[in-house]
Amino acid sequence: MNNDSIHAFFVYGTLKRNHLRSGIWPKKPVWVHQATVAGDLYDLGPYPAACDGNGLILGEVWEIHPGDIQETCFVLDRIEGYDPSGTSNEYIRVAVHATIFDESGQSSTIAAWMYHAADSGRLKYARKIPVTQCFYGSFVAEWPDSLSRVPNSFAEE
Repeated sequence: MNNDSIHAFFVYGTLKRNHLRSGIWPKKPVWVHQATVAGDLYDLGPYPAACDGNGLILGEVWEIHPGDIQETCFVLDRIEGYDPSGTSNEYIRVAVHATIFDESGQSSTIAAWMYHAADSGRLKYARKIPVTQCFYGSFVAEWPDSLSRVPNSFAEE
């Protein structure tokens, strides 16, 4: 996968539409679609964390205009606690293949950036979000789930 050609983000938590940080995106997306990626999802309280795993995570793919990707990476990296040159990151930005679903049930794959927990060891004490049956009969993990403690404001974070 050529990282220079990635112009999309897969988001699964507070950056999704109508969630706490949805207004922080620096530019409007070209489009947003519901999507899944391979991995496991954990509830860290006010926000989730993803890591490699055998499950599927439900989220959204935000396609960004190619001219806006550098600024978007800079803003989202700061929000997610990721410094590409640093070693004490909360999250790391990784390239993934996301499966996008349209209204008719057709699917396609797109390369996207995604934030994973930098230290998967800290997830051993977090609650793993269980998979549930979702759209088109898929079994996926989705945040927030019924047990998540989702903040209503930045002050609650």
